[in-house]
Amino acid sequence: MKLSIDSPTPSIQTKDILGNPFDLENFKGQKNMVLIFRFSTCPFSKSPLRFCNLRIYTLSKEYEKLRIKIVAIFESSNENLNKHLSHYKPPFSIISDSEGQYYKSYGLSKSLFGVFKEILRECQRIF
Repeated sequence: MKLSIDSPTPSIQTKDILGNPFDLENFKGQKNMVLIFRFSTCPFSKSPLRFCNLRIYTLSKEYEKLRIKIVAIFESSNENLNKHLSHYKPPFSIISDSEGQYYKSYGLSKSLFGVFKEILRECQRIF
């Protein structure tokens, strides 16, 4: 079941990709953003613009201005996340969801069409 605006947020208690404990309960009462991404790598990840990780790059640069708590969840292993995202040195937690448990608890579904739609949307935003 997909979440609606009034739905309670599913609990997330785990470790981030650096091994630090993470508990979404610590965000309570603060402005926050939970971002759920499909994966950390894609055919475009070697391109100069790195389409797939552009959002992490942008959020890392703008984090202080945003004044919100952020957690990014990827359907990738810790190994892939560290390999493809650690060079951004994000000032927020990144969590591996290689089993898709948070996808399910947040009511998200997988779709190849959705992947291409997001890539096109990012291209339009950039160009």
